[in-house]
Amino acid sequence: SYDLTEDDFITNGDREAFNILRCMGPLIPFLYSNIIKPKLQRATSRFIRNHASTTERLTRLNVDCAEILALEYLPKVYVTDLGQKNAFTFGDDSEALIVLDNGLQESLSDGELRALLGHEMGHIKIRHLVYHVAAEVLEHGLAFASHLTNIGILYLPVRPILLAWHRESELSADRASLIVAGDITHVEAMFSKMLGKASSGKFDTTVNSVIEIFNSHPHYLTRLNALKNFLKSPEYNTINMKLHRKRLLRPAFVGFCRFCGSSKNFEDVFCPSCGRALA
Repeated sequence: SYDLTEDDFITNGDREAFNILRCMGPLIPFLYSNIIKPKLQRATSRFIRNHASTTERLTRLNVDCAEILALEYLPKVYVTDLGQKNAFTFGDDSEALIVLDNGLQESLSDGELRALLGHEMGHIKIRHLVYHVAAEVLEHGLAFASHLTNIGILYLPVRPILLAWHRESELSADRASLIVAGDITHVEAMFSKMLGKASSGKFDTTVNSVIEIFNSHPHYLTRLNALKNFLKSPEYNTINMKLHRKRLLRPAFVGFCRFCGSSKNFEDVFCPSCGRALA
């Protein structure tokens, strides 16, 4: 197969910790579906309606990045003035929403923006989102904390496991960032620009809470060192070979020959009219 799977780039630490979390039963998915998701949806819907938009460049790169990672669905992507150079993603296994700060996305080159989108889509690809959002809520304990405290979630044994996995999951998403960007210098530049001084934009407390919970990551030097090691790994070479095969085969999956323009079946790898190889 030439499509990437989560096993191509998930870290061992991420996989092991994530499997432990999944084996703990339905508690976290239940909390996400019944407490966290409704509050996030209400706040974010108003946020997008009043403040967010999209751009032609962002739409184009969104499709390109999703295709590289072979996502099962295309996430919605918006830009707005977050008041800080940041991006966040929330959703579940069937839908996701990515929000980027407008000033940040304007400062990023296409390669750097691919790196940023690739990171967020890495979480989507590995199905991190439900547990990831829960971890960030627990870590920051903002407007949601009173609801979670009432049922004791802040003190459950799962909490340290969830938060430790949260940091490891970022390293897997960084690998997706590198895969999509295709050049570690784009990832480094993206990190550098995101670490710039935040602006002073302000929104109401609910929206600020939504922004704040998506603002915790491992130190960027740790992340870059991990990426440099991944770049030299056999796993990264395998990924590049998969993507190369996909680029070669893509022209075959259209309804016409790219050489003579004649109609053909989607499954044809040779043009029935001119005989040229299409893959």
